Formats: sequence, structure tokens, C-alpha cells
Amino acid sequence: MLSKGKVVAQGTSAELKANLGQRMITARLDDHRKSDVALTAIRRLGFTPTYSAEQHAVTIPGVGTKDLARVVRALDEDHIELAELVLTEPSLDDVYLAVTDKKPATAA
Repeated sequence: MLSKGKVVAQGTSAELKANLGQRMITARLDDHRKSDVALTAIRRLGFTPTYSAEQHAVTIPGVGTKDLARVVRALDEDHIELAELVLTEPSLDDVYLAVTDKKPATAA
């Protein structure tokens, strides 16, 4: 990966993404009224989730693949039904921004 003509990171795209370690779980709730229960269940696992009322979704950053099962179990134990569950990996754009310490551009 190059920035201003200099090598800032090396490896395959999978290696670069894995090194960043910024996987994220997004759990869209079937019943938005249970958001507080869902957040509490996930906090018990030691994560710091956020909630988007607009999307009815809980986002859990910095997770590993094994954490997906832990999150599902915790939500199931508290009778939280999900409309959607997604585990996302960082993009190469995310890696580039992280290794060059740049902020994403915002729309004007």
C-alpha cells in the first residue's frame, strides 16, 4: 500500500485487513423497543455497543469471528429477535485511512 510515493503497508488484502482488526457486528432488531435490553446484554460480554434509532440497529466494533456466536447467544437469552445480523470486515479504504492516519472525506 502506497501513500505519497512511499510504502506504508505490505501484505495481501486479507493480511492488511486482519492486521487492522476492526471487524464489526451490526444487529438490526426486530423490535426497536428492546434496544435497551439488547445493549445491556452486549455490554455484559464486555463490548461497547452503539445504537442507531434510525436503523433500529446495534453496532459492536472490534469483534472477532468467535464473538458473533457469543453475541447471538446473549441476545437469544434475553429474547431479542433480530431482523438482520451482519459481520463486516474493514475495507481496504479503512486500512489505508488507518495506516496513513487520515480522516475520511465528508460530503460538502
